[in-house]
Amino acid sequence: MQYPLYVHRDGDNGFRASFPDLPRAVARGHSFDELKRNAQEVVRTDVRPQRATHTRSHL
Repeated sequence: MQYPLYVHRDGDNGFRASFPDLPRAVARGHSFDELKRNAQEVVRTDVRPQRATHTRSHL
């Protein structure tokens, strides 16, 4: 699955990427290639199935 991302300059240190569909996900890299690799890893990590944190209540 592909997710759109916004790439920003991160001062003089490289690049930063944010994902509109994954608000907690942020990737950084000193080069664009490093940013791309880190962004792919962030997406793989962020979209893993999350364990349920709620319990079912019965009425």
